[in-house]
Amino acid sequence: MQSGTTGINPFRIYNPITQGQKYDPEGQFIRRYIPELDHVPTHYLHTPWLYTGLKEDQYQRPAILPDDAAKIAREKISTFYKQHLDKDETGRVRHTHASRRRSSRGRKKQASSNKNQLKLF
Repeated sequence: MQSGTTGINPFRIYNPITQGQKYDPEGQFIRRYIPELDHVPTHYLHTPWLYTGLKEDQYQRPAILPDDAAKIAREKISTFYKQHLDKDETGRVRHTHASRRRSSRGRKKQASSNKNQLKLF
């Protein structure tokens, strides 16, 4: 479901800015793998195009921003799903994996009262 291949919740497009700020607030990953941004203050590291001192000869501003790219991707995914999605398969997956109705397999067993069980208190 996370990869969007089941037809259930297919629009999981993570925002790289938000993910970076949440899981790497100091930008250690960015600094390690994109040394061109070494001069950018940590505050701007996840959005270097907002930094007025960006050395564009080292790192060019993006041609498209992440939010705009995500919007375009959602539209393309939506079009694809409308044309290619197998509704029967989606129903089967939803019933098997996303159903809130409990089956007999998923129920918790009733605690048996074992008279030989010792008590802690």
